Amino acid sequence: MRRCGVLLLIGALSACAKGADKVLPSPVPTAEFEHAACPQLAAARIRNMETLTALSMAQDRASSNDTIGVIFIGLPLASMTGADKEAELSVVKGRDLALQSQMAAKNCPG
Repeated sequence: MRRCGVLLLIGALSACAKGADKVLPSPVPTAEFEHAACPQLAAARIRNMETLTALSMAQDRASSNDTIGVIFIGLPLASMTGADKEAELSVVKGRDLALQSQMAAKNCPG
């Protein structure tokens, strides 16, 4: 019986939202930014970083809430209620890599 409880706990924890640092970037083509000049790329990167920060905080909150939910009631509530921002965060991380790549290709400062 104890073994079953441990397996259930492991299963529930695996359904939890990942921490922001564990979310991998989605591939975003650099072609989206090909025609932008350095100032536009820099401005886009600043906006993207603001979004990245907000989504990372929300994802970390969802991860913590899921862990607490699993411990106390056995359910990852944040993931079940749509608080998990993994997909959005993944795209924003990918966009940041694409922006960095375009900025490097154009020798933009920063």
